[in-house]
Amino acid sequence: MRSVAWLAVPEILEDIRRSFGDGIGFVSSVSSVLEGRGRTSELVGAALVCGDMESERDFFERTPTVTFREVHGYDLSRVSLERFVPRGIDWHPHHVDCNQLELAPGGFDLIVASHGAHHVANLDNLFRQSNLALGSGGRSEEHTSELQS
Repeated sequence: MRSVAWLAVPEILEDIRRSFGDGIGFVSSVSSVLEGRGRTSELVGAALVCGDMESERDFFERTPTVTFREVHGYDLSRVSLERFVPRGIDWHPHHVDCNQLELAPGGFDLIVASHGAHHVANLDNLFRQSNLALGSGGRSEEHTSELQS
C-alpha cells in the first residue's frame, strides 16, 4: 500500500515539503515549534491511528533539535503496533479503536496523526481528545490541519 500512496510519489512529497514550513519539512518544522516553546528534551509523544509507525517514526526518533523519551501509539491493529521496533525511545502501544479514544489530560508534548486520521469517523472526538491531552506548549499535527494549545 505504501508504494501507491500519494506521498510515495517524489514530486508530490517534495511539493508538500516546500509548501509546509518554508520548505524545511514536516519534522523540522514541528521540532522548531517545540524548541521555540522551550520543549527540547524528555518529551512525551503520541501517534494516533499509527499502524506500524513508519510515517510517524521521524517525528519521535529523528528530530533535529528535540528528544523524545517515550511515545504512545494508538491503533486498532495489534499486529501493526507489534511490528514497530523503537530506536531510543520507550514505546507504549495501545490497542484501541480511535473512534472511542480517551487520552489523559496534559500528558503529551506532541500528537501526530499521519496517514491515519481519515480512517476515523469520529474526528470531533479525536481532535478534542488530542487538544485536551496536549501539555502546555504542545502541538497536535495532522499534516493538513492542526490544533494548538
